[in-house]
Amino acid sequence: MEKSFLAPAEILEALLESGDKKARLPVSKLLVLGILAGAFIAFAAEGSNVAIHTIPSLGLAKALAGTLFATGLILVVVAGAELFTGNCLIVAPCLAGRTPWHLMLRNWFYVYIGNLIGSLFIAIFILLSGQLNFSGGMLGGFTIQVAAYKTGLNFTNA
Repeated sequence: MEKSFLAPAEILEALLESGDKKARLPVSKLLVLGILAGAFIAFAAEGSNVAIHTIPSLGLAKALAGTLFATGLILVVVAGAELFTGNCLIVAPCLAGRTPWHLMLRNWFYVYIGNLIGSLFIAIFILLSGQLNFSGGMLGGFTIQVAAYKTGLNFTNA
């Protein structure tokens, strides 16, 4: 019978192997997979905003937004896309001496740029579609309110 879980040492080994493999991906693949991840996350975030912008109950709105936003993360995992936050774990194989530091930095750079491009593509698409005018402009106002709140957070709260 095949075991369905990994022991802690096996988890660490899988993390080191996966991180090293990600660090060595070609730039073209990093960019394409980064763009996909950025688009998935932006799409899920906007889907959350659309769903909750008129819900008066804060608890219900946050629960629904969290559920819908998680679909973006699921898409990233299922598609094998490259999301910057997950790739920050590439530091582990670097610390273990398996991956050169310059490959980690190269990965971070191109994945971050890809995530930015993908998210900007979705933002432009949303803007040009007129979607922000939903509910008499309430969706646009809500989106601005969320963006202002998140960009106003200090480093420890962000």
